[in-house]
Amino acid sequence: MRQPRAAVRAKYASAHALWFGTEHADFPRTMWWDDLDASILAALADGGKSPRELGDKLGLSEQSMTSLVSMLAMQGRVRISQVEMITDV
Repeated sequence: MRQPRAAVRAKYASAHALWFGTEHADFPRTMWWDDLDASILAALADGGKSPRELGDKLGLSEQSMTSLVSMLAMQGRVRISQVEMITDV
């Protein structure tokens, strides 16, 4: 079931705040990343999705999902298997 965007954003806080040392008191830094990675992997369990589809499902932007999926690929946890050329530019 899809979570409301406000709930997802509140849960994941801003990456900027985490990078610069502030965090939600009830959601430690390492759990934040582990939970986000687990959410992405769970969303991929039923098949591949585009960054836009993942972002819509998890309440994050397409650009954020592209970055997060790239990091998971560098860790060997996912495989990026398709790239399309944009023809309408």
